[in-house]
Amino acid sequence: MPKVVISGYYGFDNWGDEAILETAVAGLRNAVPGVEITVLSSRPEVTAVRHDIRAVKRTDPRRILREIQTCDMLISGGGSLLQDVTSSRSLWYYLAIILAAVRRGKKVMLYANGIGPIDRPLNRLITRWVLDQVSLITVRGPSSREFLAELGVTRPRIVETADTAFAVDPAPPASVAAICREEGLPDLTKADRPPFVGIVVRPWRQTDRLGPAVARAADYIAGKLGYGVVFLPVHRDLDLDAAQRVQGLMKHPSHLVRNFYAARETVALLGHFRWVLSMRLHPLIFAAVGGVPGIGLVYDPKVDEFLAQTGQVSVGPVEKAQTEDILLAINDVEADYDARAARLKEAVAELRRRARMNNELAAELLTGRRP
Repeated sequence: MPKVVISGYYGFDNWGDEAILETAVAGLRNAVPGVEITVLSSRPEVTAVRHDIRAVKRTDPRRILREIQTCDMLISGGGSLLQDVTSSRSLWYYLAIILAAVRRGKKVMLYANGIGPIDRPLNRLITRWVLDQVSLITVRGPSSREFLAELGVTRPRIVETADTAFAVDPAPPASVAAICREEGLPDLTKADRPPFVGIVVRPWRQTDRLGPAVARAADYIAGKLGYGVVFLPVHRDLDLDAAQRVQGLMKHPSHLVRNFYAARETVALLGHFRWVLSMRLHPLIFAAVGGVPGIGLVYDPKVDEFLAQTGQVSVGPVEKAQTEDILLAINDVEADYDARAARLKEAVAELRRRARMNNELAAELLTGRRP
């Protein structure tokens, strides 16, 4: 049976990255029955149980090289792996794994990547050299394709698809009711409850003043609009403290989701909200799949690109966002809610189709035939 190694930001309890892995594993198994999948993970024991796959420690070079030596294809992605905003070290890590596979004659696919920004001249040079040796690159948006052209990557096939999180199908309503019981939330599946909105904040550079602005907006949502407010720490280790600090600044009560849930459950949960205000990309995608509009606080170009693709509202860069900007965005959504939700449904249908292409192209590269 063919064997695939998947490299990415896995095992860190990040909802978005775990959703990417969940859909990649399911899609590959559907397209290539019997495929053997090994994932490089921060916590291989957790990843193995969560996704029913083999997993090895992402920081064990000997084990990683053994897995690459015996595989047929390496998949790198998805998500924003190839960028040096987080650090050059992270970029070099993923490029080193790609290069190890290339040097051993393996097929290599960059899977639904959001590539860039890469600002340091040496990093740009190394990235172009490595990527020009891979077999196939799929990117989740036009900006990544344009960035590859800017770098001078010309040899591999490049296909614009979409983030694989768009391919997630929501879990049944019973799963949402169970989450609500676990988290102490009102049952969001009940028709007679008030509307709820989700808020996602994360730490990012010098954005301490953003917390009070979001708290005032959340009080407006809870007080003036009368909606329930739920904070969602998407990357628990990073986001939980930021969410609790905003909660502590509020005058009205709010709720906090503390546990990790599978992508299908998360999509189903967000599908019962009225809209979502988020700094992170994947809660906006999960909400969109459930037909729920989003408002983006832009900390990264990928968030801005998603909002443009789906016709959603942007508050603007987090470094400049004021309470008034957030309230204007909220009022924009409320004033045009039905039409906005209808446009979102059309945009998501196309993005779901593109998202499924990632697994189709991976299967075609792995087997040499169309699935």
